[in-house]
Amino acid sequence: MWHGVGDIRLDEVPDPKIIGHGAVGVVEEVGPAVHGFTPGDRVVVTSTIGCGTCAYCRAGCYAQCDTANPNGPDVETVDHTREDPVALVKELTGGIGVDRVIDAVGVDAERPKTGPAAERAGELADAFERERAQAAPDGDPSGPPWAPGDAPSQALRWAVEAVATAGSIGIVGVSGAVDPTALITRHEDPVDAVAAHESFDRRDEGRLKTVLDVA
Repeated sequence: MWHGVGDIRLDEVPDPKIIGHGAVGVVEEVGPAVHGFTPGDRVVVTSTIGCGTCAYCRAGCYAQCDTANPNGPDVETVDHTREDPVALVKELTGGIGVDRVIDAVGVDAERPKTGPAAERAGELADAFERERAQAAPDGDPSGPPWAPGDAPSQALRWAVEAVATAGSIGIVGVSGAVDPTALITRHEDPVDAVAAHESFDRRDEGRLKTVLDVA
C-alpha cells in the first residue's frame, strides 16, 4: 500500500479499499449485466480504461480505446520539408503519439533540407552517411538504376519518436518475432513485492523485468 512518496508497504487490512494504479483481488459479487466473471474469481484490475466494445477493445488493445481515448482526424498529410513530422503528430494526438507506424521507406529515406526538421537532421548527416555506406555499399549515388537515400534511418527515427507508448512499429520487409520472456531477469514471491519494487526504483543491476510467482 502507498503511504507517501517513497513509502510503500505490504499491509494486511480487514476491508481493503482500492485507490490508485491497479490492483488484484477476488470477485465477491457481480451485477446482472456482468458476463465472464463469477464470485470467487481472482482478478487483476488494470489502470487502463476501455469501453470494451470499440474496434480496439475487441482486438484487446484497451489502451487505444476509441471511446476513452478518441482518435483525431483519420488522415493528415505531412510535408517533412515544411513541418516537423514528429511535432505535428504529437500535436494532432494531444501529445500521445500514433497507435501504429509503418516504415515503408528504409534505406531510400531522404533527410529534410528545409523546414523546422532540417537542422536536427543535418546534425545527423555524418551518422546517416555511415549508415548509407553500411546498408548499401554497392549503391551508385551518381546515377541509375538506384541510389540509396542520404538518411537511411530517418523514417525509422521519426517512427520511434512519433509512436504512442503502447503503439507498434512495423518495418516493411522485416519479419520475425520477439520472445518477451527473454526480458525477465528475476522471479520473486509476492511477499517480496515491495523489496522488488524498491530495487527496480533504484535501478539495481539485473532488475529489468520481475515476475511475481503466484501459486
